[in-house]
Amino acid sequence: MKNWKNNHKSLMRLLTFSLVLLLSFGAISLSALGASGENGLTISVGNKTADPGATISVPVVFTSDGEAAGMQFDLKYDTSLLTPIEVKNSQDKLVLDFTAGNLPAGFSVAGSKLGNNDIRVIVYHSLGESIPAGSFTVINLKFKVNAAAAPAQESNLDLTDVLISDPSAETLTPDAINDGIFTIAGDMIITGLPAALNLVVGASGEQLSPVAAGAAFTYESDDDDVATVSATGLVTPVAAGNTTITVTANKENHIAVTSTVPVTVIDSQALSIPNVTGDPGTTVEVPVMLNTVGLVAGMQFTLNYDPEILSYQGISDGALTSGFTVDAEPVQDGKVNILIVDIPVAAIPVGSGSVAVLEFNVLNSAQPGATSPLALSDIIFADVEGEALPDNGSTNGLFTVTGTAASDKLVLTAGTVTGRAGSNVSVPITLLSEGNVAGIQFALSYDPALLSFKSIDKGALTAGFEVEAEPAAGAVNVLLVKIPVTAIAAGEGTVAKINFTVVSGARTGNSCNLNLNDVVFSDDEGEPLIADKLNNGKFTVASSGGGGGGGGGGSYKDKDDDKEETPSKPDCSFTDLTANHWAYKDIIELCEAGIINGYPDGTFGPERSITRAEFAKIIVGVKGTTLVNPAQPTYQDAARSNWYYQYVETATQAGLVMGDGKGKFRPNDQISRQEIAIILVRAMGMQNEAAAKAQEMTSFSDDAQIAAWAKGHVVIAVEQGLINGYPGNPPTFKAKNTATRAEAATMLNRYRNQ
Repeated sequence: MKNWKNNHKSLMRLLTFSLVLLLSFGAISLSALGASGENGLTISVGNKTADPGATISVPVVFTSDGEAAGMQFDLKYDTSLLTPIEVKNSQDKLVLDFTAGNLPAGFSVAGSKLGNNDIRVIVYHSLGESIPAGSFTVINLKFKVNAAAAPAQESNLDLTDVLISDPSAETLTPDAINDGIFTIAGDMIITGLPAALNLVVGASGEQLSPVAAGAAFTYESDDDDVATVSATGLVTPVAAGNTTITVTANKENHIAVTSTVPVTVIDSQALSIPNVTGDPGTTVEVPVMLNTVGLVAGMQFTLNYDPEILSYQGISDGALTSGFTVDAEPVQDGKVNILIVDIPVAAIPVGSGSVAVLEFNVLNSAQPGATSPLALSDIIFADVEGEALPDNGSTNGLFTVTGTAASDKLVLTAGTVTGRAGSNVSVPITLLSEGNVAGIQFALSYDPALLSFKSIDKGALTAGFEVEAEPAAGAVNVLLVKIPVTAIAAGEGTVAKINFTVVSGARTGNSCNLNLNDVVFSDDEGEPLIADKLNNGKFTVASSGGGGGGGGGGSYKDKDDDKEETPSKPDCSFTDLTANHWAYKDIIELCEAGIINGYPDGTFGPERSITRAEFAKIIVGVKGTTLVNPAQPTYQDAARSNWYYQYVETATQAGLVMGDGKGKFRPNDQISRQEIAIILVRAMGMQNEAAAKAQEMTSFSDDAQIAAWAKGHVVIAVEQGLINGYPGNPPTFKAKNTATRAEAATMLNRYRNQ
């Protein structure tokens, strides 16, 4: 019996080998096959769709009633759309890349390229056994889709030269041979998403319902501390702020595509201003948005902006304040006071919408890419009884100048400087040119209540030039020329230094623009040249301890400045700060050290919020770090023209502050308590200790509200006595609350006295 089995196996191997030889050399044609179909034999290749550049797997499926034991077939395709994928085998030779299907164990599948557009597949069993009845995937052939293929192009997937045999090597005729079609997909597009979501803390979430035929979706929030998103697309507000929900569509044989939904989350009774853009010379509208639960009946606030970029034109009521009185009063450059009320008194309806729309002209001189804050301050809400309501996290906006920037081939710039009352300061005038400028004439305007013209000096680029200055009312007329006429060297450098004396009694924090007017360039033939850009400067009165308030840049001194007498102690008698204020000692110590100061109206504003830019300035002052002034900004929203530029850059280079990971610093955003904790711990050089405590819990009842990225720093800041919580049993920390000027002063002075 054993010999019979061995002989039978040998016979089957011989039959199988004969079949393989016959199939391989094409000795049998379909016309010579026996049997008349009707045996359930079907071989099929499916239809496929995929994006350009995708990798696809093409299955070939065989269905039978159990008679077939081996087969051979060719698959033809369009080489302009599909390329078979090849890989190196163990002998370092390129062979066709494919995977076997789900045929039972013992069956072998071989595939190889025959020609430019033809693949041959052979299927056999080493012992000549039959393929069981049913449907099986014979092979999965792998192709790369041409990346340059256009949507809707097609390639036939044709099965040809199909040969099927039974265990006795007798040929079988299939009932059906089903060819396939491969189609290049069109771009998968996600539709059905809102342009943006505006959500309210504590309110129900918003369901996203994206549409992309046949696709499955995944969702991700950039900041779960602001809003979360579920696996099914439900967006739930968490805390005031901004985040982005990324929706990804995934579909077999398609390249995944994404779409984003900006999300703004605000608390009740909170104002917000969206980001706005506009070209130079155009008019733009800035809406002031309110979210309310129906308690607000009146409000007043101040909108702050950059008057060198925007010019205020007027105001109108918003969608929520039809019938209300909406008044605006421009009080000084860059500020508009706004009052909104209804008589008889009525509450603004529940919901979110605009309460006022301000109109601005974008100045023609505004440079594309420049930004202006749209910052809210001094916000007061009142109910129908006239009782004050809290501001639960109002958020600022940003205006960005759009358009095409001028090429910087000829640029004249006035410096931004600070100086103490009674001191001498020097305003540098710098030129960037290609070496074609031989003469310059301009007027520099200033505020004579703050500055008194003293003299003018040559700059590094104008040695040998005549540099003349003629004072006028609030301006200095300047002429630079060389006889015989010679062009100023190419590059960037100082062409003049205009020296001023800061008026005695000028109040700390007061400032004026240093504007370039009536600018005329000429070449060595006396022909006029057109400036690509004029950059105005700014002067700010600094405190006597140095530093200065509200302006960027450092002072330029004359050689004789070091001979000046030590200035008197700064005036730190603020009209809104009494000796019994809890932060009085810390505020006065920092003021007398020249690190912080008050406002031009004599107030300190202890309960006002402090911005990220303002805190960067103060921490640099506390540490006494030398200011830097890099030529290229680190952040998209902190340009060299901004007063805080040097402070933000200095704090960044010192490792004290960082941006948001997306190229922005958010200088006008109000700083939170947990952000201050991070900066103070960095200033102490205790980052490693903070990292080691990142998993520790604090004793505060709202410990879970402290962001994971801030936890270790908060722990260290509390341990070091730099920051405390709010009274309670147990106390709270309120990590995301914006810090007041009084709180910031206290924390900084504690750090300073460490």
